[in-house]
Amino acid sequence: MTNIKLDFSQLLAEAQRPPLEFDIGDGGPPIVIEFPDGERSADIEKARMTTDEPGLILALFGLEQGERLNAVFKTAPADLPGRLVRRVFEEFEIPGNSDASSA
Repeated sequence: MTNIKLDFSQLLAEAQRPPLEFDIGDGGPPIVIEFPDGERSADIEKARMTTDEPGLILALFGLEQGERLNAVFKTAPADLPGRLVRRVFEEFEIPGNSDASSA
């Protein structure tokens, strides 16, 4: 039997995703969403498991952008954060997007 060999560089290249942009209409620059790395992924999962919606936004979008989004979400419809998280998960093909908060 022949061993199947996998190439790390090839797998890494296949895993790359272009960033997403989200204009929140506050006159500021668009939110740029990078595909999460392993560390950020763990923070996202922790926030999801504890249903910490503001924490999930910070983990997914980064501190500065997350704080900006959380401020906007205070006066937005209650399901908007969950809708955004689900869309980002869908675009990046992250499994379990049905578990996003504010379903």
